[in-house]
Amino acid sequence: MTGETPAPAPPLARQEAAAGASARALDSLASRAALAQSNALVIVAAGSAARWRRAGAAIEFAPRGDVPFTAATLPVAADAISAGSSPGGTVCWLTGRGGVVLVATDGLRFTRVTAPASIDLIAITATDARTATVVATDGRRYRTTNQGASWTAQ
Repeated sequence: MTGETPAPAPPLARQEAAAGASARALDSLASRAALAQSNALVIVAAGSAARWRRAGAAIEFAPRGDVPFTAATLPVAADAISAGSSPGGTVCWLTGRGGVVLVATDGLRFTRVTAPASIDLIAITATDARTATVVATDGRRYRTTNQGASWTAQ
């Protein structure tokens, strides 16, 4: 023995606070990992109850909260979609890998429109069935006012 006395243990309140913070951090990390793993995508129409969601290998649509989801028709695999936007009603825009840009006006049948470039698109904001702005992974922005017939760099 060296004659040194061991440092006193932290008070119980500090131990519990530290344990709680560690548990919350782990829960947060687990939640983020689960979300990333689930490949979740949910889009809610502005001003209405219409909504779209990724369900496995499909995108599903429900026009109201009291109606079951129905599989939407996509010209690409659902896992290629990274983001979506609905300005309201049954209009929905989707975007994703390799310049994928899709639009539906009836909520169910998505058509592919000309992309601004063959780059991964990570965000989209739509104001109506003809107007949307997309964001690429490198931060570039493009806007269409004619449902994807042409795009303007922003």
